[in-house]
Amino acid sequence: MYEKYKDLVEAARQAATRAYAPYSKKPQGAAVLTSGGEIVCGVTVESASLGASLGAEINALTQAVALGHRSFKAIAIEPYSHPSGVARQIIAEFGIDCDLVKGTATGVEVYSMRTLLPHHFGPDNLQTKHEKDNATRGSIA
Repeated sequence: MYEKYKDLVEAARQAATRAYAPYSKKPQGAAVLTSGGEIVCGVTVESASLGASLGAEINALTQAVALGHRSFKAIAIEPYSHPSGVARQIIAEFGIDCDLVKGTATGVEVYSMRTLLPHHFGPDNLQTKHEKDNATRGSIA
């Protein structure tokens, strides 16, 4: 498994060369490994307003979703930094069992999303429409 992760890290490194990061000067690339074995990349895209900037991992995920993918095994980010809280939440939306992969001089380090976001909020936390409708009826006859 980790052999495929080395390819994922390399794809993220290559993607980073295409990032747009004129303000932070920290171009990052990300590569998502889909459950089907495909690799989809994304890059940092910064905006002068900074708050509108998008991280590489969010861009990689949204690109993969746009291509029809909904299940992911791993995400590599290069140069690595732990994803922001918002990015962690978006990753968890598609499965808390996704690995985060960091390239090292001797191979890879793998971080569990369950470790980085142990009490995540996800689709299972939402009530269905039927449950909501019934909950609002209370004791009304």
